[in-house]
Amino acid sequence: MFFLYLIFLSFVSFSVAILVYGTLLRLLGSESRLSRYAQLFLVPLTVIGYDFLTIVTRSYWVGAIPIGLVILLLGYYYLFKPQNKQLTQNEHQPKNKRK
Repeated sequence: MFFLYLIFLSFVSFSVAILVYGTLLRLLGSESRLSRYAQLFLVPLTVIGYDFLTIVTRSYWVGAIPIGLVILLLGYYYLFKPQNKQLTQNEHQPKNKRK
């Protein structure tokens, strides 16, 4: 049972890291020095803090929240996000035409 709990915590850690990293990129961008330091310090601190919260509460529901949010985000991007894959007329034509 302990091994399954560790696997669950690894999924929780990954989900929290994805959510925090994406939020930091959205709020601060990716080029500034503040963004780099925030990514370096805030992502591990929030992952460790949320894992600690999950362990202390001993509830799977607390750990399932970030996993559920990542699943919802993936579902949103898969179902509702419009795709910009319309090619221009020049991109439809092959580059090397042999006659």
